[in-house]
Order: sequence, then structure tokens, then C-alpha cells
Amino acid sequence: MKVDARVWKKWQDWAERIREDFGQVVEDRDVHEGFRDVVQANGTWIDENQGGLFVDFIKRSYVGNAFMGVRRQLKVDDDSISLMRLLEQMAAQAHQITFEFYLTIFPLTPDRDPDRFVWQEETFRGFTDDRVTLSTRIVNEDMRRARELAAEIEKAADRTVAHLQKGEHKSNVTFDDLRSSIDHFDKLACRYLALITGKGWSSCGAKAVFPWGQIFRHRSSNPPPSDDACRIEAIGWRLQGEGLRLFAAVLFKRRFTCLLPSRTPTTNDEVTKALGWTSIKVGKRHYLAHGTIDRVEGRRAHGRLLPAKAA
Repeated sequence: MKVDARVWKKWQDWAERIREDFGQVVEDRDVHEGFRDVVQANGTWIDENQGGLFVDFIKRSYVGNAFMGVRRQLKVDDDSISLMRLLEQMAAQAHQITFEFYLTIFPLTPDRDPDRFVWQEETFRGFTDDRVTLSTRIVNEDMRRARELAAEIEKAADRTVAHLQKGEHKSNVTFDDLRSSIDHFDKLACRYLALITGKGWSSCGAKAVFPWGQIFRHRSSNPPPSDDACRIEAIGWRLQGEGLRLFAAVLFKRRFTCLLPSRTPTTNDEVTKALGWTSIKVGKRHYLAHGTIDRVEGRRAHGRLLPAKAA
């Protein structure tokens, strides 16, 4: 591979995709930790109202999503984008990535003040041993450390989330391990984002500045509905064509306000929408994902971050 402006642009596109994808993992981690604080502060109330089922659901959902988020950045194959694939390509071509070449990507302004801070030099210095070329040693060490930290997470994701392997698998990953790995990947991605895009990021994710936890501070003034107030009579999955489609008949009894339409859905699309699920197609696969979804979310659903087209 010859490293030129076209290849660098491809790496920049990859870096932005990685930032967006892993940023969601970071944001989900922050929300989950906020939710965990709410649970710990309200344990008695949750136990009295059999809320453990919902809490366990949130925990499993977060862990599975976080495991796959880390796994996506570790996997290297020709059909997907990941942080490790990006770093492998850079390490393999490090001898071509000189500071002189870097200045062709991010040129100095001709009329710059000689006393002005030169961010290009300072940024490149963190990735070189001789201040001339990118260091293969540094990039390889970054990859080794990331893989070492996430080894158990990747193993658990492969055996319990992405696939159901034979035999029993007990994961030794703790929430602290998961947090440490996410933090490390976040900082590592931001380092290489600065090098590749020339933009500084303190984190791939954004901090929520609004008090979303307020929703757990107010109990509903309406009594909970009875079990048959709004029930699903039948839900079935049928393999059809490219994938799975959802069929359901939703029956309404009594007067109960819920997030379903005022009439019983009849078509497949109406039923799917009524249940809060949107079906999408990505390539030859058919996914179901909650709420509004785009192609990027669909790619996440399969556990890989797929490029818009093979690069």
C-alpha cells in the first residue's frame, strides 16, 4: 500500500466512524453508571415491587452491548472497520509516514508567527522515536496493550453474546474491568484521532449535562394497569425471504392509555411499528432494532462496524 492523500483520507473517514461508534459505548457506560446509582439508592423500593427483573434486563443489555462495542474495535477483517485494523495498516506502512509527509496533509501557514505553537510537530512527536518517521514500535505497543486489557471481554463476547458455544463459559470480567477497557480504548482512539484528523478530542463520547435521572424521582399518579389491560395475544417469528419478520395481533381491553395506536394494527408494518420496533435490511441480512434506526445501527447489530463500501 502506498500512503498518499487518498489513503490518508480513507483513514480519516475510518477514524470518524470509529469515534461515532465507540462514542456511543462511552455514553452508554455513563448512563448505566447513573442508573446503577439510582438502583443502589432505591434497593428496598425495587425489591418490594419486584423490580429486579427490570434491573437485570438493563444490566444484561448494557453488558452485551458494551462487550460487542469493545469487540468491534478489536476484530480485524477485510469487510469491516475497527481501531485495530486502522492501527495495523498504519504500523505496516509506518516507514512511509514521515513528518515531511504529515506536513503535506496538514501544511504550515506560510505567514505563521515563528513563536506560534506548531501543533503538527507536537502531535507527531508522540508517535515517533526519531522525530522523522512514525514508529512501528509505538503503534504495535498501543495495539498490544489494548488487546491485553480487552482479552477477556473479547472472549466473553465471542462465547456468550455473538455466539452460543458448546460447553459452559464463565466470564471473569467485572464492571471495573469493563470500565477500564472502555476508558483505555476511548483515550487510545482520541490519540490517533488527533494524529489522523488534526482534531483534538478528550473523549469519543459526550457527557449528558441534563438531569435525565429525574424520570426515576416521580411515581405515576395513575394505578398500574391490570395484566389484561393491554396484552399481546400472539407473537411469532417466521423465516421469510432474507430474514425474520414479526407478526403479532394486539388486542385492547378496557380503557387504558398506552403507546400503541388507537386502532388495532392490521398490516405487518403497522404491527412492527406499534410494538416499537423498526425492521431494516443491511446487505443480505434482516435486522430488528428498537425504535428509529439507520444503517449504522444495523451494522452495529451484527457486531461489526461495516464500511459504506469495501475499502
